[in-house]
Amino acid sequence: MSAVEHEHVSYAKSMLLDAIDALIGLQRATVTTDEGTRIVALPSKYAEMRASVEGAQGTAFGGVARSMPPLWVGAVDWLTMVDAEVREWTPNSARGRDTFDRLHDLLDYAWRPQDTEIMQHYSGVLGVWAKTAHDLLNPDETHRWELTAACPACSVKTVHRKDSAGEYVRQAALQITADGCVCTACRTQWGPAYFTHLAAVLGCTTPDGVLT
Repeated sequence: MSAVEHEHVSYAKSMLLDAIDALIGLQRATVTTDEGTRIVALPSKYAEMRASVEGAQGTAFGGVARSMPPLWVGAVDWLTMVDAEVREWTPNSARGRDTFDRLHDLLDYAWRPQDTEIMQHYSGVLGVWAKTAHDLLNPDETHRWELTAACPACSVKTVHRKDSAGEYVRQAALQITADGCVCTACRTQWGPAYFTHLAAVLGCTTPDGVLT
């Protein structure tokens, strides 16, 4: 491996480490009390999501499982998706290792220069998962809209997910927030800077006052 190739692999691995940490690493928050301001460690986004679902089902503290409120159907979908995809990423991990362990396993791989593209892909997907987890855990901060057009990247227009009653419901594949647009089918993302371009690709009318 040349020095340049080694640098590219090191950079991609550093980005992957940051993306994994954003999902399963401890979070930090600043709290102010009568004794002053201090920084405290909080559970990871992934741990928060799992604890929230288990609590909603009544199993987090040894209780009997019960029906989950509709608010957390999205959290169950999120956990199912993340756990399944991470298993696909880590086929060589030992049986029984959980998502935390499998993501750490990724960092121990003997990554090669030709692997940088897939490493970047993993980092991008992990970033989407972390942002989605934040939105689900902080619904008051989230304003989401749907686009009924087909995704320019994968041509999917609608996706299906289970609702609180276990029935499959349909929703638009393209979901928009103030942070950008994401296709929930293929995970392609467009930042706010690309909204005008995306509107043009989709054939949408540009609102008055928006420069093209």
